[in-house]
Amino acid sequence: MDYKWKNSSNSNFNLAPSILFHYLESYKRYSTNLTLKLRFYNFDYYYYWAGISYRFLNDQLLEPLNIGPKLGLKRSNFYFAYSYQVTLNKLINYNSGTHMITIGLDVFQGISNCPFTY
Repeated sequence: MDYKWKNSSNSNFNLAPSILFHYLESYKRYSTNLTLKLRFYNFDYYYYWAGISYRFLNDQLLEPLNIGPKLGLKRSNFYFAYSYQVTLNKLINYNSGTHMITIGLDVFQGISNCPFTY
């Protein structure tokens, strides 16, 4: 689930909270990932964003699995993002965290004429 809130007084940024529910079938438990991103727009096809993510098991809301900052940019059809998730559960004895790098391209931009794809 993703929602974008745009500040009417300043059109150069918007806020995008999102929620991801995940069912762990082998454990018969649910986990949730809450993310909050703030996007800073420079031009029509160019923006930066920063955010934070909080992941937990649904039956242990105040005992997070991990938390981490995120940074990224989009320029034309190119994406780049970096994230680091700090491990906060018992696995911290074996793993302090995880670095993630995302590189992406928008392809097939002319395939659909649906309004939500613009």
